[in-house]
Amino acid sequence: MKQTNSVQRDLLPSVIK
Repeated sequence: MKQTNSVQRDLLPSVIK
């Protein structure tokens, strides 16, 4: 579960960029 949160956090900044 914690790993999923880490991936989403990395994906969020990628989309904003």
